[in-house]
Amino acid sequence: MRAIFMLKGVLVVLAMAAAASAQQPTDRPTYKSLLEEGYEVSGFMFVPSEAGTRIAGNQQPDTVAIGLQKGNMTAACWTSFVNWQAQNMSALPCNLMK
Repeated sequence: MRAIFMLKGVLVVLAMAAAASAQQPTDRPTYKSLLEEGYEVSGFMFVPSEAGTRIAGNQQPDTVAIGLQKGNMTAACWTSFVNWQAQNMSALPCNLMK
């Protein structure tokens, strides 16, 4: 049951991140810059393209969502599964949440 709540929570965060990414300027922080600021990875989840497409309302690739935390600040980052496999993660876009 706990895993279901965690999955729902991550999907809500992804939906919020997708909505926020449409509203935020292009100068949002990156995965690498947040790690350099002392954020730590608090979790990650694979989101299949079917689920991402349902959430976003348009075609989405397989995605990996990464949660970061520093004190009471959290951030949600995301990338395609292809980039995750290639470890091409330095420029991942992130959304800060309080």
